[in-house]
Amino acid sequence: MKLSKISIYAVMISYRILFFLACIGLVTQLHGQSENGDETKRKSNVVLPLIFFTPETDWGFGAAGISTFRFKDSNINDRPSQIQLGGAYTLNKQVLSYLSFQLFTPNQSYSIFGELGYYRFTYPYFGIGNDTNAEDEEFFSVNFPRVRMNALKRVGRNWYAGLRYWWDDYQLSETEAGGLLERPEVEGNESSVISTLGAVAVFDNRDHLFYPSTGWYFEASLNFSGSGTGASHHYQRLTIDAAKYFSLGNSNHILALNGFADLTFGDVPFQQLAFIGGTKKMRGFIEGRFRDKKLLMFQGEYRFPLFWIFKGAAFAGTGQVAPEFEDFNINELHASYGLGLRIQINKEDKVHVRIDFGFNEEGAFLPYLTFNEAF
Repeated sequence: MKLSKISIYAVMISYRILFFLACIGLVTQLHGQSENGDETKRKSNVVLPLIFFTPETDWGFGAAGISTFRFKDSNINDRPSQIQLGGAYTLNKQVLSYLSFQLFTPNQSYSIFGELGYYRFTYPYFGIGNDTNAEDEEFFSVNFPRVRMNALKRVGRNWYAGLRYWWDDYQLSETEAGGLLERPEVEGNESSVISTLGAVAVFDNRDHLFYPSTGWYFEASLNFSGSGTGASHHYQRLTIDAAKYFSLGNSNHILALNGFADLTFGDVPFQQLAFIGGTKKMRGFIEGRFRDKKLLMFQGEYRFPLFWIFKGAAFAGTGQVAPEFEDFNINELHASYGLGLRIQINKEDKVHVRIDFGFNEEGAFLPYLTFNEAF
């Protein structure tokens, strides 16, 4: 019997959450240790074991860790740097491994962020367009190493500008015979090398990096892909990501708003099409539930205190994909919503573990477990 990715994710994350809750004592112990003395305020470390089960993976085992710190010559008021390291291996010989980082040099003169990773996993595919059917879900297996690098220099009080380079080497190892993904019009359905180079500009005056209560974040990037960058496909991508944070009465009650546009042009491989879903963009939808060349999306979240190190969140989002601008239609927007729990693991820098439960218009339910806020 074919199980949907929704039920697979629910089982997988439920096991993670249960195992994680059993580790709260360890987390809170580390949380408390990170606040003792001036030197320990510069760093904190948390490690979470993971155990999960899905029909595609069988049992999987791994761990995720997060380190928040400041460089030796940094001022205690400088923005903290953060490194996340995670990995898992399944009994079906699937691999997920990543090292993500966000580094700020002293006086925040430079910002360097990105990801190094290797993945061998199975993903869902529903076709291309804003009206694909959930019943058409199929799966494909892919192996790919990943390099994502962003190097920005501070050029004003709250402005950064620099270069962005992304590289993924997608090797599809298995698709469903006669399925949607094997249609000849689907770009990149055999393999593709993603190699994009471009410019990025950031404005950021948030009061805190990981859990802001006031301020703006704005990022715009323009990236190019082609033979000149070592890519297998020729296309361009323009992204605009803007977020505004409001403190409602005091910094413990926060309204966060996020607008996002992802616009691609040219021969875009299906893995690089703009999409709805995932841990950050319209939680409640599977990553890639709807995908096409253009995406417009808006989401909001209310964050509030509960007790001790726990906080709550309520969120909602709406968005749409389309092949061209003229195809966007306000009557064809998709919607998702949900509730979340936050567990503070670093009081000084407001670092949290995030557990979210998302729902969508199709009646689907998806839980999430990760670090830091969606936006």
